[in-house]
Amino acid sequence: MNFLSLPLFFQTLLLIILLFLLLLNLLDLILGIKRKIRIPFILLNGLTLAISFFVLLFLKVSLRCQIDNIPVSLFVEFLAICPLWILLLLLFLLLFASLSGFLFLRVYTKSKLTPNSFKESFDSLDSLICFCQDNGLPCLVNKKMNDFHIEVFQSRLLNGNDLWENLAKGKINGEVISLNQGYNPIIKLKTGEIYSFKRFLYKKEEKTIFEIIGNDVTSYYSLLEEIKEKNDSLRRLNKRLFEYGEKINQLIIEKEILEAKRKVHDDLGKLLLVTKKELEKQNFDKQKLLVTWNNYLNNFLLMKDNNSNDPYSELFKVGKQIGVDIDYSGIYVYSKEIRNIIVLSITETMMNVISHAKGSKLFVKVKKENDEILINIKNDGIPPKEEIIEGGGLSNLRYLVEKNNGIMNIKSFPEFELSIIIFEGSNNGQ
Repeated sequence: MNFLSLPLFFQTLLLIILLFLLLLNLLDLILGIKRKIRIPFILLNGLTLAISFFVLLFLKVSLRCQIDNIPVSLFVEFLAICPLWILLLLLFLLLFASLSGFLFLRVYTKSKLTPNSFKESFDSLDSLICFCQDNGLPCLVNKKMNDFHIEVFQSRLLNGNDLWENLAKGKINGEVISLNQGYNPIIKLKTGEIYSFKRFLYKKEEKTIFEIIGNDVTSYYSLLEEIKEKNDSLRRLNKRLFEYGEKINQLIIEKEILEAKRKVHDDLGKLLLVTKKELEKQNFDKQKLLVTWNNYLNNFLLMKDNNSNDPYSELFKVGKQIGVDIDYSGIYVYSKEIRNIIVLSITETMMNVISHAKGSKLFVKVKKENDEILINIKNDGIPPKEEIIEGGGLSNLRYLVEKNNGIMNIKSFPEFELSIIIFEGSNNGQ
């Protein structure tokens, strides 16, 4: 059996297979030349292509001549009349060679680095990259950088120096926004993407190469903006709380003053009422009335003196009454804000040494260095067994310290120590 004795369907099928092999070999040859494959592979591929072409041509001519009863030379008719197994073996060898060449190209392309490999790698990056010479002539520009240049400047990238100068000075077109200029330009595209640019200098022998790289910082920049908004909101809230605290302090002072006025008013009203009743009597006791007035005036003056007493002396008296000896060394500060901090810090540590440390003595040192007031408080009680957690009085003390631009530190080990630094002349928390 030979090719000419086969049914027309199988003849057509063999011709289609040969045409497929011809096209596959042609593709292998073109890719091999384009990717600069070794010469032996190209020659082998060319030979396979030639054999496929002539086999297809001879079989087609023989089949056509048989149909039209046209005589043909034996050389042309040889493949058509040779045993079928020889033709099938030849087709199998051609198919094997063609597929092997195609698979070789696939593996070679993935494992072999070519000049195009670098360009394809750079084009696949998410960053915008441009390498240029010192005169601005681009050496390597990836696709994303070119697309960026077209969107921002409506032209392809032809000069790296011009690109950097425009970015650094904010010379951009269209709906693109320059968020930052200078050595670290930040550009926001109309699509909402934000890119941060940097330029690096590389020197090799006498050559100077600049690299301009742009990274997508959209999510990072959005996060910064969100944090900024939250900080502004917290700042406004802190300002309102500070004003609220100031108002509360003022209200407390006004309440105490009003309470003192009310007490004076009530006592004076009672005294006047008693005096009126005594004077209405025909034989009133003048001496008794004078004693009553004298007692009232003495109490009034005593109350005034108590309100003007030195807070440090009062604090030392209170300490002795509750069994705590205060060893105070250093300067006495009478500035209202700093004095309140010192008094409150001694009061809080005095209560803590009684309830927790089981001690009986406080060591207080207050000194001034330059524009700083340094306060240090220790005790003779039992050292803390664990880290001290602020709450209640200590938290209030910290608020008062930080309100006056001070710093407060609490040390738990090896012994309790409270340290406060107040900057004199600070703007009281503003």
